[in-house]
Parts: sequence; C-alpha cells; structure tokens
Amino acid sequence: MDWSSAKRSSSSYAGWTMSEIWEGAADSITYDSSCPPPITLVCGPGNSGKSTFSRILLNTLSHRFKRVGYLNTDVGQPKFTPPGCLSLHVIDKQTPGMFHCIH
Repeated sequence: MDWSSAKRSSSSYAGWTMSEIWEGAADSITYDSSCPPPITLVCGPGNSGKSTFSRILLNTLSHRFKRVGYLNTDVGQPKFTPPGCLSLHVIDKQTPGMFHCIH
C-alpha cells in the first residue's frame, strides 16, 4: 500500500481527520480476516502515523472482537505504560481520546 498518499483524502470523526486509506486498511484487516483474529505489525519511519493508525486499528478491531491484544514495543512513546517499557494489554473497550470507526 502506498502510504505517501494517506493524507490526501480523509474523513472527519469527532474533530479528528482520518485518512480514508487508513480507515480502509483497518477495515480490511478487521473484517476480511477469518478465524482466528488477525495479527498485525504496524511499522514505518518516524512521524509517519504509526501510533495514530494503531489506535484506529485497535478501535476498529474492538467493534468485531470482545477483546483485542495490543503489544506496545515503542519504548520511546508508549501508550499505556511509562517510557522504556514493553507492554502487552488486553483491550475490551474503545480506547479514549481518539476517534473510532462505526460499522
């Protein structure tokens, strides 16, 4: 997928602007997979939106699955723990502070 065009077209949710490409990718990962649930690695260069896309994907997955595992390996900018820590979280509801996709 060509992520360079990810910011060209977008839709807004609760004051946030989300790339239609990212929304489509999250939907594809979530709804095009069969049992078992998908395992996804999000990687890319600095300041490319990895954390934002991960949050979109986490929220989208939480619509389909009762619980979603989130392994945070970004020790410099963790989402749920102090800096310098790897963490595995089981999320059972929408993550606060970010838009979500409604299906």
